Amino acid sequence: MKLSAARPSAGKAAPTLSELADKPETVRLSVILEADVHTQLKIMAASERKTVSDIVRNLVIEQLKAHGEKKSS
Repeated sequence: MKLSAARPSAGKAAPTLSELADKPETVRLSVILEADVHTQLKIMAASERKTVSDIVRNLVIEQLKAHGEKKSS
């Protein structure tokens, strides 16, 4: 048996705080938009200091609530 002084976890990065936080499972969604709508959305996101994903996610949640669907998380 060959012994090694190397640490088994030496190649693994330590988890970040965001990786340790309890987060619901997510999925990726693609949406096709006209170029001018996409530009307006990006400008709006920047002016509100939010991401495009945050804005779209909130709009989807609002629509689900308006139609009586419950948010699962």
